[in-house]
Amino acid sequence: MIISIHIRKCAGTTFRKSLANYFGERVLFDYGDEVGSTWPSSLKKRQQSLANAKKNKNPTQSNFDVIHGHFYRDKYDFLDPGKRYITFLRDPVSRTLSNYFYLKRNLERENPDALIVNKLGFSLREYIQHPDCRNLQSQYLKTNTLAEFEFVGITEEYNSSIDKLNATLGIDLTTSDAENVNDKAAKDYDVTPDIFNLIQKCNPEDLRLYELALNRLHK
Repeated sequence: MIISIHIRKCAGTTFRKSLANYFGERVLFDYGDEVGSTWPSSLKKRQQSLANAKKNKNPTQSNFDVIHGHFYRDKYDFLDPGKRYITFLRDPVSRTLSNYFYLKRNLERENPDALIVNKLGFSLREYIQHPDCRNLQSQYLKTNTLAEFEFVGITEEYNSSIDKLNATLGIDLTTSDAENVNDKAAKDYDVTPDIFNLIQKCNPEDLRLYELALNRLHK
């Protein structure tokens, strides 16, 4: 079983399309856990989602080869041995900016970080410093070493990452055009040095994991 963790704004939507094209109905898409959110409603959702996943253990293992979505890395630890964990990471500065401006463009979103941005009116600086928005990639993966992962791709090197993933897992995923692209990225991501440094300061664990992933990919 391949367990694919889709970190927000780390090419997961593009990768999802490639998985669907290759594995078809053998992919289980698992979204809605509101990873990173400490709101009581989010905690309750994750508890119920985990209970449902455990209840469906046997049909999941029989009917699917891949689980892909927004969930913590250890959610499916209860499955039988032989799980192969994979994910994509992204430069923390780019990922943070991408997520913030994605939420600003999509006012209909109702997940907790969207409410912070669009209902409570958090500025970019306030969003960066909110506890739920710090080190989000580390929160998803629950690791200090990436040792649990058979493969870790790099969003900025998507095509070469797919090539290495295919070689690692013995599959033949194809690349595809990027999804959820911000047409105004050049303008939105041209932030002041102060904002750039603040994002780095608030995401030290993500920076460290990203460097680890870069070294693994280039080894």
